Amino acid sequence: MNPLRYLRLVFPALVFAGLAAAFTMRSNSTSARLTRIALLGIFLVSWPPVAWVVMWTLEAPYVDTLNPPFDAQAIVVLSGDFRPREAREPYLVPGPSTVTRCRRAAWLFHNWKQSDILVCAATVGVEPGNAEPAMEMSRLLQGWGVPKERILLETRGTSTYLQAVRAGELLRGRGISKVVVVTEAYHMARSLGSFRKTGMQAEASACGFRSFHGAYGVADFLPNPAAIGDIERAIREWTALAVYRLQGKI
Repeated sequence: MNPLRYLRLVFPALVFAGLAAAFTMRSNSTSARLTRIALLGIFLVSWPPVAWVVMWTLEAPYVDTLNPPFDAQAIVVLSGDFRPREAREPYLVPGPSTVTRCRRAAWLFHNWKQSDILVCAATVGVEPGNAEPAMEMSRLLQGWGVPKERILLETRGTSTYLQAVRAGELLRGRGISKVVVVTEAYHMARSLGSFRKTGMQAEASACGFRSFHGAYGVADFLPNPAAIGDIERAIREWTALAVYRLQGKI
């Protein structure tokens, strides 16, 4: 038995202990009420069901997008996170979201249609035009059996909208007007809106769902820091959607 598996219980134990202490104290002072409210807030934002519901508001339209329309002409996969190089690791490392997106694109290539895959991969902290993130994604795709000659690179777009603009320019030059966009489900609304705003016909193939999918155990319903991260991610995405609409980018 691995004792480390029980470390995941430390955070919920602390949350429940704090709630129990706060709601059993006899004092009803303003500071006591504020303490109860703060601890209840910590519980709610770290409780996975709340995170699943919040994520569902972004992901719900894209649940059934595993198999996109067959008449699409190319696959476009947008980059996710990369771990930046440093002295101890002087190279870029694709993060989980980038790997998840590339895996879906490779799956589509083998199970949907063997069309060209356009990698859009300029990331924060990497100067525009630097092909290294795109090359890392290309290597991932090749490792999953996508031929190098079927992979195209777009390296200049530094935001979701600019990636759509640059990708549209490149693909229209090849006579391609209808694409399948691959990104995580919570990020899909902004991605599709950006591509369609540029005049491309864009369909979704979403991956990396974070909302509830019915395959959890009891421990997954306990408070945990990952839920806080998902709620923060959803708030950022809703904010970005609002900004894009105000700027006319979607």
